Amino acid sequence: MAVSTYRHGTTWREVPTSIVAPVVADAGVPFIVGSAPVQQINSAVRPKPNSPRVYFSYEDAVRELGYSDDWRSFTLCQAIYTYFALFNVGPIICSYINDTDNPLFHQPPKVDDPFTFRSGRVLYMDKNIIPETLIVKDAVDDTIIYVEGTDYVGAWQQEPTDRVYRYTLTAIPGGAISTTTDVPVLCDFTQMQPRAVTKADIIGGFDPATGNTTGIEVVEDVFPMHRIVPGLLLAPFWSQDPEVAAVLAAKADEINGCFRCITFTDIDSNVVRNVMDASGWKDLNNYVDERQTALWPRVGMDQRDIWLSVEYGARMLLTNRDNNNVPVETPSNKTLRMNKTLVGGFQGNDPANPAVEVVFSEAYGDMLNGQGICTAINWVGGWKAWGSNMACYPNITDPKDRWMPLRNMTDWLGNTLVLTFFQKVDKPGNRRLIDSIIDTTNLYLNGLVADGNCLGARVEFRHDENPDTALIDGHYVFHVYEAFPIPAEWIEFILEFDISYLSTLFGEEVA
Repeated sequence: MAVSTYRHGTTWREVPTSIVAPVVADAGVPFIVGSAPVQQINSAVRPKPNSPRVYFSYEDAVRELGYSDDWRSFTLCQAIYTYFALFNVGPIICSYINDTDNPLFHQPPKVDDPFTFRSGRVLYMDKNIIPETLIVKDAVDDTIIYVEGTDYVGAWQQEPTDRVYRYTLTAIPGGAISTTTDVPVLCDFTQMQPRAVTKADIIGGFDPATGNTTGIEVVEDVFPMHRIVPGLLLAPFWSQDPEVAAVLAAKADEINGCFRCITFTDIDSNVVRNVMDASGWKDLNNYVDERQTALWPRVGMDQRDIWLSVEYGARMLLTNRDNNNVPVETPSNKTLRMNKTLVGGFQGNDPANPAVEVVFSEAYGDMLNGQGICTAINWVGGWKAWGSNMACYPNITDPKDRWMPLRNMTDWLGNTLVLTFFQKVDKPGNRRLIDSIIDTTNLYLNGLVADGNCLGARVEFRHDENPDTALIDGHYVFHVYEAFPIPAEWIEFILEFDISYLSTLFGEEVA
């Protein structure tokens, strides 16, 4: 249909809304890298290794990653239990390392391993077996191969006495294996060797040949795949290694080229057994980054041995959730799910260096805080997280770098601005664009101030920060001024005996 360029009558047109709705970044959602008992999961539904998966419940995580109480071998299980069972908070993002198809993570293959079906069952094969590698043969004539789904079925079962999951075979009635008499069989299978995971696997990297990321570097895939900005990086057990801790801190400073977050890292409580030695170890091993929190010692809940980085992370996410997903409040002085502090070998795995309970007073907790170390104390109201200083303190005292909630709020606001105004990239750089960004940002900042999450804030488009050479290069700078609340870490009362009140003894009023 032809349209005339001559106008006569009434028409209408539209212009873009000058104020856009902010896209608020997530606060404190952890990206956690480690190992998991994925051999428990059917290969058809098992997620790929080095792939970030988002879980909102304990059931969801166990359904895809499996579960074991052997937290040294399967480090992700500690995070799954702590976040969902102890704190009932999520989501969490997990990426497991130990590829069931990679021979580097296998034990030597088992060949002709003897088992016996008794009353139609083979109970409790090895807990690390990879079921898809299992071949069941007749013990008398090993050319007879029994067929899964026809002659037997396999399933993981938890032994009540030691709570360990083991693979169990059950004969199918009508199949080739008797369900009433003993039937000896020979089994060939491969087992996982979970402790074959090394710090090099955890650190990972980028493979230019395949274009795949591994280890900590998988955090780069989180936002493209799930549209979630990680707020915390965790590597349970491994963050006590200085090289892993350094990589975590470096990665937290730049994700996808535009996002930032923090990491919680543990001081090696296997080595540091005395509160007086924690600061020296921290400085010697360079746990001093502005995006890093150093924590000591470990904590325990009955027979469970938990890295404080994981417990602190769950407490922080719960605190954020209780504050409408705004990370303005520190997890310090909030209740932890624990009943002791521990040093020595983790989870009793080192007989020469057993885990032992360590007790120290609130004064020593204060000392650790002054050294840039967060800890846990048993004080008024039970066990509490204690400390809000990042690991850079006392070397760096800039409030946005020193204080955990200020670091979190700055990152959270910066990530929110990136998400909100990405839609404006490549728009014409005119006054309408500038006013839209200024108006939207100031409106959002005013809301933070009104809610008490910010003391004051504004945004400016300054001429001195936007020289002509930058503008013709397509570079526009907006200066955001903000002041977030500083934790009231020290509340002091001054008590003074006022002798003027002695006059009340004579019925006189004090002026």
